[in-house]
Amino acid sequence: MRILFLLFSGTNNTLEIARLLASDFALEGHTSEITNIDIDTPLVDLSNYDLVALGYPIYAFNEPRFFGVMSSGCNSAKKPSILFSNLPEKHSPSTTLRAGEFSAN
Repeated sequence: MRILFLLFSGTNNTLEIARLLASDFALEGHTSEITNIDIDTPLVDLSNYDLVALGYPIYAFNEPRFFGVMSSGCNSAKKPSILFSNLPEKHSPSTTLRAGEFSAN
């Protein structure tokens, strides 16, 4: 399976989580590509991937605003997805990992 990690990682914490997840997927024989995105990143062609993993840090208890645009792109492509986010340790001792599929709703 080909997995695309699309993430925003201002301090590289979310990037490190993506690397750990990609490493675990590699142990199962899957290939991963990690792409750090920001507000200026154009929509990514998802047709070559079987799974999209979206990752971001929590800012003011929400995702970064521009991240919704990328989420919408995955939604329209009907790709299976994994959504992961992280909080600084002072707010939460763990990373949240939520698996699912974006729907058209």
